[in-house]
Amino acid sequence: MFCADCGSKLHFCAAKSLNANQENYRCANYKSGRGNCQIHYIRNVVLEKIVLEAINSLADFVRCYEPVFFT
Repeated sequence: MFCADCGSKLHFCAAKSLNANQENYRCANYKSGRGNCQIHYIRNVVLEKIVLEAINSLADFVRCYEPVFFT
C-alpha cells in the first residue's frame, strides 16, 4: 500500500496498548522524518472493513453474472 499524497510505502505500526484497534499503517516518509509528508495513516480495522466490503461487492457481481463467468 502507498501514501495517497507522496507515494511512499505504508508501514505497519503495532499498537502500544493491548487494544488492537490502534494498529495502523503509516506513511514511510512521515515515519522516518524524510520529506514534507504530513502524517498519513489508516487504522488496520478500517482497512479490513474496506477490503471486506470490496470482496463482498465483487462476489455479488460474480453471483449476478455467474453464467458469464462459468460458461
